[in-house]
Amino acid sequence: MNNYSEINKVFTRNSLRKLIDVGTSVSYENCIEKFIEPTSSLKNNDIIKILYDILKKKYRNEYYYKNTLFNKLLIGKHSLNTASAISELPIYKSKADFILVNDKSEVFEIKTELDTLDRLPLQIEDYYKVFPLVSVLTSETNYYKIYKLFKGSNIGIKVLTHRNTISTKKEPVLNFNQLDSVAMFKVLRKKEYEHLIIAKFGSLPQVNQFDYYKECLNLIVSIPVRELQVEINNILRNRVTTNIKLFNSVVPIELKSLTYFSNFSEDDLKKLNNFLKNEWR
Repeated sequence: MNNYSEINKVFTRNSLRKLIDVGTSVSYENCIEKFIEPTSSLKNNDIIKILYDILKKKYRNEYYYKNTLFNKLLIGKHSLNTASAISELPIYKSKADFILVNDKSEVFEIKTELDTLDRLPLQIEDYYKVFPLVSVLTSETNYYKIYKLFKGSNIGIKVLTHRNTISTKKEPVLNFNQLDSVAMFKVLRKKEYEHLIIAKFGSLPQVNQFDYYKECLNLIVSIPVRELQVEINNILRNRVTTNIKLFNSVVPIELKSLTYFSNFSEDDLKKLNNFLKNEWR
C-alpha cells in the first residue's frame, strides 16, 4: 500500500524552502521514487501537479483542504487586493487553521476525513474570543456528526464535496457575545499593538520595562470590544504582504496557499518560478 502521507511532507514550508533554495528535498525525492513514472522530460511543475493530484484523489489532507479554501474562497470569491488570509494563528489554547480577513473576518477550522472531532468544541470556543464569524470546513463523512454538535448554534458548516467543490450547509451567524479583549490583544505582535496604542491614545506608556507590557494591555482592553475587533481585522489584513501581480503569474494552483503563507519575497517567488520550470535531474 502506498504511503500517501509522505506527499504531505512535500507541501510544507520547510520542504518548499529547500526546493527553491537547493532544488530538492528528502521528501520530494522519496515521493518521486514512489509515485512518479521515470521520464527524461518531466519538469518540477509537472511533478508538483502529479503529487497534488494524488492528494486530491487519494489523501485529502489538511493542506489540500486549506489550499482548496484559499483558491475557491480568497481568490475565487474575493481578491488578494481587498482581502487576505492567515494560517495557524494562535488564539488562546488553539491555532486557527485558516482565517479569511476582510471587513467581516471568518475563522475556518478544518476537519478532514482523516481527523477526529475531539477538540472541536473547545477550538470553536477559543476562536469566538477574537472573531465573531466561525465556520467548520469538513468532509461529507463528517458533516452529520458536526451538524449534530452545532445545529442550534451560530457556527457555519461547509463541506468539501467528493467533486472538490465547497458546499455551504449552514451559514455562520455573527456572534459578538464571546469577544475577549485580552485574547484579541494576545494575537497582536508588539509593533502592531504599539501602532494601535499610538493611533488611539497619542503615545506609548512611559513606564519601566517591567510594567510596559501590562500598561499596553490595559490601554488595549480599554477600547470598546467591538471597536477593538474592527481594529484587529484591519491589522491582520495588512500582516501578509506579497507582490500580488508576481504571485498570481508565478505560483501554480497547487502551491498557492503554501507560498502565500510562507510570506515569500519577490526574490523567493522568482526562485520558485525557476525551480518549477527546471527539469527534474
